[in-house]
Amino acid sequence: MEAFSQNDYYPIPSDNVITYDGENNDHSRKRRGLKLIVQLSSPIDTVDYMVISDFFLIYRNFVSPMELSDLLVMRYRWCVSEIDSESLERRKIGEIALVRTFVLLRHWILNYFVQTF
Repeated sequence: MEAFSQNDYYPIPSDNVITYDGENNDHSRKRRGLKLIVQLSSPIDTVDYMVISDFFLIYRNFVSPMELSDLLVMRYRWCVSEIDSESLERRKIGEIALVRTFVLLRHWILNYFVQTF
């Protein structure tokens, strides 16, 4: 959960983590999955449903369905912890990211449940 609070991921992924490094090992794929989850649930950017749909069609190139569910649950928990923060700005970021994380979960379940599970 601390990964979401790192400077490279908070509140949105920085250019340091968005670049493609050409690696294709397990650690590199999981980092890309984390980057994508942070970007898709970004409290700053607008929601692009086409990108969300495309993500759920190709995410298996980066993470397994179980790893994706773990990432989404971690992001959800991180959002809840941000809402409990003393800082008004962090609370607002947590609230927006929470709704967007829920949108991702809902979209995945409603549209891709049969293919995934």
